[in-house]
Amino acid sequence: MKSFHLDTGRTGPLMVRQVPTPRMTDSGAPQVDDNGEVVNLGRVIVPGVLTSSYGTPAPRQCRLKVTGQVPDGITDGSVVRLAGKVTVTSWYLRGARGRDARSEITLSPERVELAPGEFPTFEGLLPVRPPVDDAFTFMASKPAEGGNGFEAALVVPSSIVDQAGTVRVVLDVQPDEGLAGRPVRFEGLRVALLQPEGEDVGRASKAGFLIYAERLVPAEPAAAAASARGRRQEPETEVLNTDSADG
Repeated sequence: MKSFHLDTGRTGPLMVRQVPTPRMTDSGAPQVDDNGEVVNLGRVIVPGVLTSSYGTPAPRQCRLKVTGQVPDGITDGSVVRLAGKVTVTSWYLRGARGRDARSEITLSPERVELAPGEFPTFEGLLPVRPPVDDAFTFMASKPAEGGNGFEAALVVPSSIVDQAGTVRVVLDVQPDEGLAGRPVRFEGLRVALLQPEGEDVGRASKAGFLIYAERLVPAEPAAAAASARGRRQEPETEVLNTDSADG
């Protein structure tokens, strides 16, 4: 998968490495998005970056994209929290003739909020949610290399376009083989960010994600989920006793 939603409820404060400033077009004017908001680019230090598939998770910076107004008071080294809807996206741009290819991870929050008095998070992996609400289909699992967890293969929902069709996830808990062929959801989903060095970027070496989760759980059937949501939205009514007092 090329993108996720950051789980802000499980994400600690982060450190700004470079304050976002307007991205300039070739004409020298600030770039704006479809809503006319200025696009600002900076850098932020995040946990859970792997320099290779066999590396140790360590913090590293990635790109921070902020549209609209950047809050006053943010400087290099500020501690912030990302709020609202936050997407985490890997991208690859093939280099034109005579230019190097580029590939990075970009965090795109709706808002950036200063977190005075808090300390940045450097340890662990990046907590995320899948890019769609649709369930994945569990295929099979096996012990992961090195005996650390279990490697599971899942079919990607059809609502995720431009994908290979399957995804590999390393689980903390061995999944029930009775789930094979059934729709499932993740608990404790998190990612490590694969970020190759600039000179190593190419078609065979791109920024991406290693996906981890605590466990797989059966997905609630769509009809049952809709019914449950409907019940939760129905107002509670008081039931009156219409029996007469004398029977």
